[in-house]
Amino acid sequence: MFDHEIVKADYICVWDEILSEILDWPKEDIIAWIKTMESIMGENGICFIEPPLYWLDQFLTPESILRKEEPIPFYKYYPLLEDAINGEDYLSENRTTADWNECRRRVECLLDSVGSSLPDLKAYSKEFLKRILETPTDI
Repeated sequence: MFDHEIVKADYICVWDEILSEILDWPKEDIIAWIKTMESIMGENGICFIEPPLYWLDQFLTPESILRKEEPIPFYKYYPLLEDAINGEDYLSENRTTADWNECRRRVECLLDSVGSSLPDLKAYSKEFLKRILETPTDI
């Protein structure tokens, strides 16, 4: 049986760790992000259709890839980003022992390989929320 609250708590934990450990978001922005996502989830758990990383991968994807320009198409980039975040172990099963510095290094290397970098701390939150709210889904 699907327990909405347990799954929601897991999503929030993943988001909190990635936003704080990889993107260096301040706690107040993380709380705002989580509240926004909770409102999107609603009672139906609509965002549970996608894994928790999906909602963050969108922000860690350079605009050129989102616009289907070079250097690689999104469908090839997305799994590479998930691998960079997860490392050798699946993140949600190994969060307490994750090496977040190594995780961040892998993400930075991937972004560098496609001519990008981690988002600028000053501009990320509003742009991210705008992008995520505009992202079409297959619902």
